[in-house]
Amino acid sequence: ITSDRDGNFSFPLVKPGEWTFKIYPNNLPEGYEVEEQLMKFNLNPGDSHFQNIVLKPIKRKIIFKPAGDGLQLLKPKNNN
Repeated sequence: ITSDRDGNFSFPLVKPGEWTFKIYPNNLPEGYEVEEQLMKFNLNPGDSHFQNIVLKPIKRKIIFKPAGDGLQLLKPKNNN
């Protein structure tokens, strides 16, 4: 499933029942994470469901190390 230019998408003709929606992080834009990866909801006949999905930037640590006459920017090995 892909979204439109505004980020909206839909699943037409979904049967009533309990549903689980999961977002896989490998499909997110680089540098972002999803606030909630797993969402569960129940649909009754005739229902529709709206789910807001929040992406937030991943916080990065920036380390400056002296390099001769100036400073050199180093990237940490992980983003924690």
